Amino acid sequence: MKFLFSILFAFSLFSSDRNYVKLYYTDGKIKEEGWMTNNNKTDYWYCYYENGKTKEEGSFENNIRSKYWKFYTADGNKQMEGRFKNGLANDWWVFYKNNSVWYKAEYSSGKKNGYTLYYTNGDISKVEKYKDNIKTGEWTDLESFKRDN
Repeated sequence: MKFLFSILFAFSLFSSDRNYVKLYYTDGKIKEEGWMTNNNKTDYWYCYYENGKTKEEGSFENNIRSKYWKFYTADGNKQMEGRFKNGLANDWWVFYKNNSVWYKAEYSSGKKNGYTLYYTNGDISKVEKYKDNIKTGEWTDLESFKRDN
């Protein structure tokens, strides 16, 4: 009996309420899928448009977005990607337009903080600087940006 209790106790230490979950639209198409632990979204998740294309993908920690996320348009093109910290945009984010990089922006606690680099035909065409989502500077050519910084 003591041996059986030890096995059950050891099993309870290693088991958890961690399950892979799939959620569906009312028409039966998949809407989201990922890991849940104790009724909280955890680890990697995929979310889909009703047309079946991926809408977004990334990690959760206790129902809060964390780590690196990617977002897509309904036709499957990249829309934006970047890191979350405590559910807020953090570090560098990349935004896309017509399958090309449109701009890159630095975020801190969900606000633009730092530089935003705009691109035209793959080259930097404008730079803006932000502090707490307020624009504090703008350069319309790379030479003036280099000179001032």
